[in-house]
Amino acid sequence: MTGAAPEGLPYISYLDYTASISQMNTVKFFDGTSWKLVGNKGVTTNKASFNTLSFDANHRLMLFSSFDGTSGPLLRRELCISTFDGASWTTNQTMPGRSSDQVAYLEVSKFKNGSVYLGILNAISPNSLSLYKFTNGTWTILLDKWKDAASTAMNLRDLDMDVDAKGNVYLAFVDNSSDGSTLKQRVVVYSADKGTVSSLGNPIVGASGNLFNFDVGLSPIGTPYFFYRNQSRYPVISYFDEEAQEWSEPHVFAPVEADNLSLDFTSDGYAFASYIVNRKLVVFKFAEP
Repeated sequence: MTGAAPEGLPYISYLDYTASISQMNTVKFFDGTSWKLVGNKGVTTNKASFNTLSFDANHRLMLFSSFDGTSGPLLRRELCISTFDGASWTTNQTMPGRSSDQVAYLEVSKFKNGSVYLGILNAISPNSLSLYKFTNGTWTILLDKWKDAASTAMNLRDLDMDVDAKGNVYLAFVDNSSDGSTLKQRVVVYSADKGTVSSLGNPIVGASGNLFNFDVGLSPIGTPYFFYRNQSRYPVISYFDEEAQEWSEPHVFAPVEADNLSLDFTSDGYAFASYIVNRKLVVFKFAEP
């Protein structure tokens, strides 16, 4: 996973097959010339799977991983929190209030309004979502193993999240809540004021065969955008029409099968949408109307 430091330098965490134990998490940053290690090679004490990076309000780097070792010190697939103080890593920290046997399958993090937000897709029957907030050194549970009451299945393919200026959290995932059988992409909003979850528009049909791949992003004026693969696996984007209270007709970037979709906005309103086609990176830049 990638992130940016307060000074604008890009950071990346990845599964390092060259570490002392294969698939330990390693973190690097780009200094303008080359990629440099953040601390030591192989941050985690054993192999990991999914991971995400964020900086907190004190510019401390936080790494969230799915611990994948079988000999401790954490349970296999337990959420592992690692922090870098500028000199060394402290790892194998756990989330207060989260049970050790709660399987962390996918993680996504976001720094907003002076807080770190962490969303987790829990892969334990029934699959669910958990949402946490880190402010002034303290974790708060916003959602604990949440799922739609009408859903009997939640897909593990993808998860994404963004946060607006008021602290409302937009979560993108896949479930079958619309009809009890068909898996569809959807976006829900966690209300910071009410502590409740509501749907944003109707579910969105994506790539068939459960090959979901998407990203959700909020523009500087607060408009939600959803970047995903349609049923032909083409990269398409929709925005949420506030007046119609529905997702717009999707714009097709190109009639090509794409993967690794990513969407981000700059503070001045430009969006960068990228995807991979035949091992080549394609990047679009556009301005919000």
